[in-house]
Amino acid sequence: MKPKLMLVTEKGMQEFIPLTRYEELQMRFEKLSSEEKTQKEEKEKLYTMSRVLKIFKTSRPTIYAWEKKGILHPIRIEGRVYFKADDVDKMIDSKR
Repeated sequence: MKPKLMLVTEKGMQEFIPLTRYEELQMRFEKLSSEEKTQKEEKEKLYTMSRVLKIFKTSRPTIYAWEKKGILHPIRIEGRVYFKADDVDKMIDSKR
């Protein structure tokens, strides 16, 4: 009979079952994948026109001027104007 390692936890006595190397690597991969997915979602985030106006503390004509100059690239969806968070972050960094 193989000896068992028992742990005392908040839930009482529980048997400790070590992960196989494959299970450990799989868990690490899933964690990395979820982190990459979160980063990708952040990059794909869109800001509304009103949010961009607040961020830059400017007016609509200024935003439209930046659009004409190619500084900001709007995305129009059903009559609404959005901006990629990545583009806005780049512009903030360039102003610093």
